[in-house]
Amino acid sequence: MDTCHICGKPAAEFKCRDCGEPVCEDCCVPFTLQNQIDFTLCTSCHDYNEARRSFEYQKEEEIRDKLNEERKLRNEKRRVKYWKPENIKRRREAREERKRVEQKRREEMLLEAVSLVRNWFK
Repeated sequence: MDTCHICGKPAAEFKCRDCGEPVCEDCCVPFTLQNQIDFTLCTSCHDYNEARRSFEYQKEEEIRDKLNEERKLRNEKRRVKYWKPENIKRRREAREERKRVEQKRREEMLLEAVSLVRNWFK
């Protein structure tokens, strides 16, 4: 039997998966529903992994905050441009043009349908 590299007890039954050092049962990370590990991990390696994960999460949060800030600035610029009178007029004209084109297309489809029905009964 080896001695535990954390507490020094002589009854180290397991080996840590990450560092490969002998570990006693008291210095192992126990299985829980939150971590769901199926291997032996010493508490020092577990602490290192948790710290690394927290740093990674912090970086992700910083990136997310930066992207949200950029998005807010971009949206604010768009909002200012959107409500300018010349832009409102241009949007209304475009909407009217779309309505005219759609009405013309409907009329053409109706005329085509009427001509098809007339051809059926000749």
